[in-house]
Amino acid sequence: MDTSRVYIRMCDEAREIQKNWRPVHGDFFIGGRNKLRVWIDGINDPEKVVTGVEVEFQDGIPRITRYIWLPRLDQLIELAQEAHTRYERTTQAFLDWTKRDYGVLPGEPRKIFTSLEQTWLAFVMLRKHGKKWNDETWNPVA
Repeated sequence: MDTSRVYIRMCDEAREIQKNWRPVHGDFFIGGRNKLRVWIDGINDPEKVVTGVEVEFQDGIPRITRYIWLPRLDQLIELAQEAHTRYERTTQAFLDWTKRDYGVLPGEPRKIFTSLEQTWLAFVMLRKHGKKWNDETWNPVA
């Protein structure tokens, strides 16, 4: 599976991150017909998006569109931050973590994941939600 499809799947399965998405101008997401889109204020309506689902009514019939937020690298780094911790410490913790055995999949995170976005998302999910990616879904760490 190519890098972008894996990242989309990882984001889709990261329910904890998806449910906290508050769309802002410039966010990337997968929208109707599985097309990559960019959130643009004034065109997209954040009031209609509730936990990644937009509900619109056309001729009295509800139309539901599911969105998958694809956090940018800067957003992932921001999500990894802990209160009162400098970016340097978080970045160093990330770099150290990428060189350790992942445990669920064989090898180190820097060799398992094929993009920085995938790697930072895996770091965020472990650090904030205690879950690791197993090539299919996020599983709680025992």
